[in-house]
Amino acid sequence: MKLDFHGLVDEVNQLKNAKRYPFLPIVEAVDHHRARLADAGEVRMFASCDYLGLSQDEGIKARSIDAIAKYGTNTFGAQIYSGHTRIHHSLEAGLAAFMEKEAALLFPSGMHANIGVITALMGPKDVVINDRLNHTSLFMGTQQSGAKQRNFRHADMNHLEDILAESQGCERRLIATDGVFSADGDIAPIKEICRLAKKYDAMVMVDEAHAVGIFGKQGRGAAEYEGALADVDIVMGTMSKAFGSVGGFVAASDDIVTYLRHAAPAYTSSRGSPPAVAAASLAALEKIRAGDALRAAVLANTGFVLTTLRNAGINCLNGVAPTIPVVVGTKEKAIGLSRWLLDRGILVSAMVPPTVPPGGSRIRLGITALHSQEDLDVLVELLLEARGVFDF
Repeated sequence: MKLDFHGLVDEVNQLKNAKRYPFLPIVEAVDHHRARLADAGEVRMFASCDYLGLSQDEGIKARSIDAIAKYGTNTFGAQIYSGHTRIHHSLEAGLAAFMEKEAALLFPSGMHANIGVITALMGPKDVVINDRLNHTSLFMGTQQSGAKQRNFRHADMNHLEDILAESQGCERRLIATDGVFSADGDIAPIKEICRLAKKYDAMVMVDEAHAVGIFGKQGRGAAEYEGALADVDIVMGTMSKAFGSVGGFVAASDDIVTYLRHAAPAYTSSRGSPPAVAAASLAALEKIRAGDALRAAVLANTGFVLTTLRNAGINCLNGVAPTIPVVVGTKEKAIGLSRWLLDRGILVSAMVPPTVPPGGSRIRLGITALHSQEDLDVLVELLLEARGVFDF
């Protein structure tokens, strides 16, 4: 039987045959903010979400290696049955304290966390109200939960209020939003979302994947930055961005976390992160809590790139985060620009439909605390040159 993949496989093969395929580069070595790729040699890494550069921290690497020596490379099984290590236990306690919530729960990934929370807490009598630009995992969790799904226009509080007013017949209401929208780089109006949630008796869940460790006075994320952390019911975060590790977590009330620990299949039916990963995450958390020099560095680097590109008339939307969008329009331009930059030693992310809307294709720049001024200057100069080549 021939399967119909809507031409996607043919398109991928055409790009590969033309040596224009921009995805899944093979990384052979990493040295801080540089990488060696199998087909492009050494490049400056601007396709990274390792915002603070902590994956390259020698002390964190040592903690990870020590955990392997003590516990091995894996755990016995699903944590609910086989237990978790003292490292995992300390990481959950540390995350709860850091996020100023009663408890925290580790998931294998941020996607597991989002799906696990919504499928466990919401059901057919409930409604989940998503910002239209939310991460796909929030929509996946909504669909799998069986709850009614309503989507409000991006950051449109009037539209959100209309939906909340129309949803009073539902048993429970959950408003879900990204803290930082990874494809656009802007921050959700969380304070206003929480005000409306209180008015209409709804819960609020914020996906802080791209914000925790970066935004807020103490690096607790977009909700802290907006002055609304105490009003958010459920905070989701990942260790795969600013923490330089892997895994997801949820911080909430003790009742919510206890319920999720026993009722969310994404937790009960998944093995926990390896001890080495949990140890790296715990060491990163300690480093983030100890000071803000790295946070200041990545925000300064981000500000330089955004200001320079905008002054040159390049469309970076309303981004303020280290994930900087450079909107070029068509898929062909995004793919062409990413390959053009790669040929000149710069690796960026090409974002095309369905990840972004038709006509909104872009490259995404990942700015980190490790980038030098020279790196940023080279990036900006090449983008200004590329504008004349690709007309964006």
